[in-house]
Amino acid sequence: MTEESAAAATVRTVADLPWMDVDDPRFTADPLAFLAEHRARDWAFRSRRGVEIIRHEQVWRFLTDRALVPDIGRVVEAAGLAGTAVGAHMAGGMLGANGPDHTRLRGAAAAHFSPARLAAWRPVIRDVCAALVGDPAPGAVVDLVPLLCAPLPGVVFARMIGAPDADAADLCARSDAVIRLFDQDPAHRDGVIAAGEELHDYVTGQLAERRAAPGADLLSSLLAHHDGGRLEDAELVALTVELLAASTDNTTGQLATTLAHLLTDPTPTESGEVGGLWGVVAADPALAARAAVEAERVSPRVGFVNRHAVRDTVIDGLALERGVWIRCSVLSGHHDERVFADPDVFDPARADQRRSLVFGGGPHYCIGAGLAQVEIEEAVGYLAERFPGLRAEGPPVWHVTEALTAVVSLPVRIP
Repeated sequence: MTEESAAAATVRTVADLPWMDVDDPRFTADPLAFLAEHRARDWAFRSRRGVEIIRHEQVWRFLTDRALVPDIGRVVEAAGLAGTAVGAHMAGGMLGANGPDHTRLRGAAAAHFSPARLAAWRPVIRDVCAALVGDPAPGAVVDLVPLLCAPLPGVVFARMIGAPDADAADLCARSDAVIRLFDQDPAHRDGVIAAGEELHDYVTGQLAERRAAPGADLLSSLLAHHDGGRLEDAELVALTVELLAASTDNTTGQLATTLAHLLTDPTPTESGEVGGLWGVVAADPALAARAAVEAERVSPRVGFVNRHAVRDTVIDGLALERGVWIRCSVLSGHHDERVFADPDVFDPARADQRRSLVFGGGPHYCIGAGLAQVEIEEAVGYLAERFPGLRAEGPPVWHVTEALTAVVSLPVRIP
């Protein structure tokens, strides 16, 4: 047998893959156990949703392969949102574009998300944290999710586009409503459409203000690209709405999970005065960066990332036909025992820490990933420095599914 024929013999088709019953009640009850059971058998499965990729190495490979792209247009159509403002926003932004169009759209905003530009936001983020936290009395019990985690990304984004801080809460609420289109639940359709129309009107108004009085903000920069002929009218609004979602949802979720893990870790310190990993970060706030990456691994906000094959291709010996729908499991990849020792354990100091899969990969790597990391680092660092003796007041309230991980409540006692 020649090398060529041997290689051909190892290629599988989707029809050759084992079946995964994604409607199995065990999947809903304990997605981590269900995925671990399947990971032991193979790295790819067929399901009613298409192809399921569940091991870390292959998830990363599929996320970065240029033959696979997000197919947001298909999601919009499946949700019955074609022809609506929100449908235009989603399909008209970076997620709906590929190749040169995607490069052009991403390039219009990229400068505002560069490492140097984001570094300049660190003191601003600290100031926003201080304003949001205020001066709680010693012994007071506060919930860090509504106090800090939820509002922080919205205020930062409002400042990035030159909008008032007071607009941040409504912006985030509308963005959160729009994101619910990914649930593919008809019950959410009217709310998604209404939120999309409200965002369209708000962004259009802000753009008009910036055109009359341009500044150094993100919207003024996008307008310059538009007036220079590099962005169309619809793309200008769509890109702004997309950047809002990219800059807020993941940040809120991952900040809350990072704080929850740090504050509820049971490991005692030698002194016994400051509990667990919070005491470690309080002693060295620079560790907040590693803690954020580890929280993204153990409790990823986004449980999966969809891809769509735009041409026939073969990846890791699996032949994919053009049009096949692929579900890359971030949740499963992040708990792959082939890559991570004790994968279910939160350990910011782990030697096998890898790049997070939460933000996707390849050309469609989330443009807001760097901003999210900076905000989480600064928020955790701020709290650890100001309240080194902070204690969780009871367990956090978690919401965990295959698709989404969130901490919805994190009560703490102020020292």
